[in-house]
Amino acid sequence: MVTRLPQREWATVMSELIETEGWKLLVEEWRHDLQSLNQVKEITDNDHLNFVKGRIEEITSILDLPNTVKKELQRIDEENV
Repeated sequence: MVTRLPQREWATVMSELIETEGWKLLVEEWRHDLQSLNQVKEITDNDHLNFVKGRIEEITSILDLPNTVKKELQRIDEENV
């Protein structure tokens, strides 16, 4: 079940998350995985290609979370001015 939080609360919680040591370790692992996924010579067929593309999109989206949170906080602050 996904819990919907108000935007500011979501951004605050995510901001706290990305500052933890666990997040930093996870990001390091995902960056390594992303490098491995970018090995075109390892792709065996079209299904594998689509799987790899999906994983790359997922990892890229998660790695971009700090930017997403920053933009969301800026947007909220601008709305409250």
